[in-house]
Amino acid sequence: MEDKFCELVLESALDKKAIKTIVMDISQVNGMADYMMICTGNSTTHVNAIANGILKSVQDGGHKVFNTNGASEGQWVLLDLGNVIVHIMQESVRNFYTLEKLWNNGKIIYLDEEYALQIKEA
Repeated sequence: MEDKFCELVLESALDKKAIKTIVMDISQVNGMADYMMICTGNSTTHVNAIANGILKSVQDGGHKVFNTNGASEGQWVLLDLGNVIVHIMQESVRNFYTLEKLWNNGKIIYLDEEYALQIKEA
């Protein structure tokens, strides 16, 4: 991955066992960010653990967190990290909103291998 900050965010999510992870380059589609990451957590606790892991890595690296939303509910946590937007969702919420379909004109730069297989089989 070319962007080191985006790579830090991705690695932080994967360290907390995020599943069905996808990162898209949306720089040509939207002016608000360069990358969007969507991943799934198995429970409220897992979603919040992923979010907190990312936030800790970002802040420890001296980067700014612009906004967070949804941590109190733990169903869908949104992290605005400037040029990287992160959506961490429970499975049911992710299936309902299908953000990948809404942003399908973004370029996929990372796709969890297991998730890629599930997409092919669907």
